[in-house]
Amino acid sequence: MKWIRPIAVLLILAVVVTGVVIWRKRVAAAKAKAAEPEMELATVTRKDLQVTVSASGVIEALTTVEVKSRSGGEVKKLYVEAGDSVKAGQLIATVDPTDLRNRAQQASASVDSSRAQSAQARLQADLQAAQTTGDIARAEAGVVSARASVRQSEEQLRQERESNSAALKQAQANLEAARARLVQAESQAKAQPVLSAADLASAQASLESARQNLQRVKAGPRPQEIAQQEASLRSAEANLRNARLLLERQQKLLEKGFASQQSVDDAQRAYDQALASRDQAREALALLREGNRPEDIAQAEAQVAQAEANLKVAQANQIQVDLRQRDVETARQAVVQAEASLAAAQAQSRSIAVREKQLEAAKASLLQAETTLKTARAGKLSDAVRREQIRAAAADLRRNTLVLHQALYDLNYTNVYAPRSGVIMTKLVEEGTVVPAGTAALKEGAGLVTIADTSQMFMLADVDESDMAGVKVGNVCEVTASVLPDRKMTGRVVKIFPQGTEVQSVVRFPVRIKIDNPPPELRPGMTADATIHIAERKNVLVVPDNAITRSKGKETVEVLTGEQQIEQRDVKAGLSNWEETEILSGLKEGEQVVIPPPPGTELPPWMGGGTSKSSSKGTSKEDSERNRMRMMKTLQMRK
Repeated sequence: MKWIRPIAVLLILAVVVTGVVIWRKRVAAAKAKAAEPEMELATVTRKDLQVTVSASGVIEALTTVEVKSRSGGEVKKLYVEAGDSVKAGQLIATVDPTDLRNRAQQASASVDSSRAQSAQARLQADLQAAQTTGDIARAEAGVVSARASVRQSEEQLRQERESNSAALKQAQANLEAARARLVQAESQAKAQPVLSAADLASAQASLESARQNLQRVKAGPRPQEIAQQEASLRSAEANLRNARLLLERQQKLLEKGFASQQSVDDAQRAYDQALASRDQAREALALLREGNRPEDIAQAEAQVAQAEANLKVAQANQIQVDLRQRDVETARQAVVQAEASLAAAQAQSRSIAVREKQLEAAKASLLQAETTLKTARAGKLSDAVRREQIRAAAADLRRNTLVLHQALYDLNYTNVYAPRSGVIMTKLVEEGTVVPAGTAALKEGAGLVTIADTSQMFMLADVDESDMAGVKVGNVCEVTASVLPDRKMTGRVVKIFPQGTEVQSVVRFPVRIKIDNPPPELRPGMTADATIHIAERKNVLVVPDNAITRSKGKETVEVLTGEQQIEQRDVKAGLSNWEETEILSGLKEGEQVVIPPPPGTELPPWMGGGTSKSSSKGTSKEDSERNRMRMMKTLQMRK
């Protein structure tokens, strides 16, 4: 029985060792299983997809104005406090009007005094003007009368000179014309016998030529002329045949592509010209063979009759020799008469000296009248002095009137009213403060309060430049103020500022958002966050964006098929908000897609990972299929 105990000990040791080995294997398997990457699945769902941009900023009022007093003085009463709501036209403050009232009364007295001085200056000016006007009127009448006398004397002298000059020129011209007619008549009397003889010879020659032409017309064309025209016809026909052959040759070359259309057109034009020349030659030959027409013979006979009549006229014109001699005698008598008229015109020039003396006397009277007028007009200087006194009085009246208006203006604005409705943001002075007048475009003067118009509220949001592409005027927004976290407000983008601001190497663009129906608790200067809706798709297929693999312009997903297999499928993606992406084609609602593990995750050998030598050389098609099947089994187990 002693051997039973060692055997039992050995059995116990064997069981313990076996248990330890099994425990270590299970621990190693659990660690390996825990180290394996988790495979996630996502279901293709149909939902609404939105793309938004987030931004932060501050709340602004519609406008903020600083109210100043247009009148200077002590602030007697302030009727508002910071935070009060005011209406447009509501009394805000009152400035002490005592000093302003005294200034207005003093300015009114100065205006009355200036008006009296202005009236006195006008009366004195009117009296001086009446006296000066009478003197000037009398002097001007004398000048007008003297000038009329001068103009009358000048006109009489001018007419006398023109009349005498015209008569003298006319007499000289008549004399020259008469002498010219005498010379012409003498020349014509000498040339008339020669001209008459030449006309007679010319008429005889014309008659002989007409008779010869009549004989030629009656005889008809000569055989030589007909032969010459027949030769011209044969030449035209030969040119026509050559033109036809050239045209046909060019047309054939055009059909074969060896000639241009322009060459064919030129050949056609040459053919048409040759055809016209041939037809013209035929007509000319036909006319020549027919001989002269009866009307040509009649025309030639008429020319003979005309030449005989011209001969008779030339014979009758021999009487012109005696007529030319009579014209010479008449022209000599005209010269004698023209010389007598010239002598009479020269005698009339003595009356011009009398008219010149009358003109000198009229000019002396005009000079005296102008001197009297200058003396009368010198009285205008007194009028000018009176007018200057009137202008000085009027200027003093305007100056004092402006001072009065300014005093009344300042007195009228001792009560300060709200220029618009809003909320009192700050109270800048207290009662008893002396403030200057807020004039000169409000650059001077002390502010009393600031009013913010909260009828419309805006948010000035800073949007990152990377998000600006989709932001447009009219985008719907959700606004949340920091002090009102549970109150979501809606609004719209109303303005996008063109100039961005760089803060810590990040460029941000201001975007103004108008808030719809702002709550009373909202105040300018509060910080707020805005969500700007860029785009939205209703009832579209959606998958997680990280389920899509994008490479070389293609978009793919891994789909879990009904046969418990993984299928790589091309898809077309649409709108994306960086978390979920719209699928336009390639997937159906309810299908499941595999979400790949994050980049850098070490994969087990059956998923293409590991560091074995065989894996470094690449896997075969069978190995890839086995790995895909192992992945499917893992997915089934995890379900």
